[in-house]
Amino acid sequence: MISIIICSRDKEALRSVSQSLAATIGVPYEIIAIDNSKGRYTIFQAYNVGIEKSKFNILCFMHEDISFETYMWGEKVIESFKSNKNLGLLGVAGSSYKPVVPSGWSFDSACSQTTYMNIVQHYKAGNTQNKIYNNPRNESLSQVVAVDGVWFCTTRSVVAQFKFDDIYFSGFHCYDVDFSLTVLQKYEVAVTFDILINHFSEGSFNDSWITETIKLHEKWRKILPVNLEGLLANEQAREEFKAFHAILPRLIGKQALCKDVSKQIWKNNVQALVGIKKFIIMNLLLVKKTFEVVRS
Repeated sequence: MISIIICSRDKEALRSVSQSLAATIGVPYEIIAIDNSKGRYTIFQAYNVGIEKSKFNILCFMHEDISFETYMWGEKVIESFKSNKNLGLLGVAGSSYKPVVPSGWSFDSACSQTTYMNIVQHYKAGNTQNKIYNNPRNESLSQVVAVDGVWFCTTRSVVAQFKFDDIYFSGFHCYDVDFSLTVLQKYEVAVTFDILINHFSEGSFNDSWITETIKLHEKWRKILPVNLEGLLANEQAREEFKAFHAILPRLIGKQALCKDVSKQIWKNNVQALVGIKKFIIMNLLLVKKTFEVVRS
């Protein structure tokens, strides 16, 4: 039995995902939709309210702009937690390396050896879609550092110990990575390849996302990087440099944010991971982005 918790902002989207749930989940469930159409809650607060209202032993947090391709997926979730008592968090997309450089759960559009995904991503431009399947270890369940917040499940025993950090964070960003890192301190975090969903939006990586991501890295700076993949030093340098180039285009002309990112890479000794040459390049690029003008 599964408690479905949704921070809802769109009645039509909620109706659609509810229909998809009913047709595919295959086990008893409840939907706890926290009405956030007026922006009353942050997503951290909404999910904590949902936890308090839930009654089943497995809790699934999801966006309302998704649908399910897998039939009887609820049974697969229950079996995953039943067969692995140390599993604390289960998603459909995640990464096995969390850089020191400010980044989200993913920073690699090419889906390299540290990215684990099983999702159909839909794009508004051209009304296109792409099934993204990246399974480097060829497993049905792969351990990761953090999962994407589009859909993830946990257990009653986990949320009894850990809640979403609605004190430190505000807004709608970083809840997935922060909760993942919290759970990871005691349990395993994993991506399943037995469940496939459709995702109908592409996320928002605006200035607020950058600000909250920097806060996230400040909170977890003592444990970063997290290297579940067992990457060698040169491979870690590669991942850190990729993460830097992922956030760099979002910093164009934003002096304060460039300064904040610079502080992070200096404070957290990124030089030790990437080497002096790449570290100098990073700093020069940040200075360059500060003075660039966004082209319409």
